[in-house]
Amino acid sequence: MVQFADGPDSAWGWRAAAARVLLDNGREDKARARALAEDIGSVPRDPIWLVSMFIWAQVCARLGAGDRAEELYGLLAPYAGQLAVAGQLVYESVDWALGELSTSLERYEDAERHFAPAVEIEARLGAPLSVARSRVGWARALVARGGPQDLDRAKQMLEQAEETAERLDGGLVMREAAQCRAALAAISA
Repeated sequence: MVQFADGPDSAWGWRAAAARVLLDNGREDKARARALAEDIGSVPRDPIWLVSMFIWAQVCARLGAGDRAEELYGLLAPYAGQLAVAGQLVYESVDWALGELSTSLERYEDAERHFAPAVEIEARLGAPLSVARSRVGWARALVARGGPQDLDRAKQMLEQAEETAERLDGGLVMREAAQCRAALAAISA
């Protein structure tokens, strides 16, 4: 993926995917360099623009790249209530990405305002792993905010997400839930 993205005819969508692959493989420094180097605001609004912005949102939220997260939030906010789709490829709801970006920006009320419809949209779509991933994201926001009621709600959301992920063999959701549980345990200790 990275070699293809670095080729002379590389499309900007591939560069977003390469940053995500690097991040997923523990190469945060290289993913961060790509995220900071990309001129996201000049990406043409073609049929894969929304999916590319969705992928950049995942990368920048996980990296805690504040300036980039703020920029992406502004670009994606008009698409709240929609799914990130390119052709036959359907990602999660844009609200999930907005929730992740809000969490990374420490705007926890905004995160809740986005994760709630993300869960609803993905449930109506019949996408239980997406619902589980949104619940983990929502739980992450609640843990970061850290109020006593937040922590209880986060535990419930994590239990629901883990049950679904275990039943459907959702390794990514299980890993994200485990990271969130570790953060929760650190606060509770």
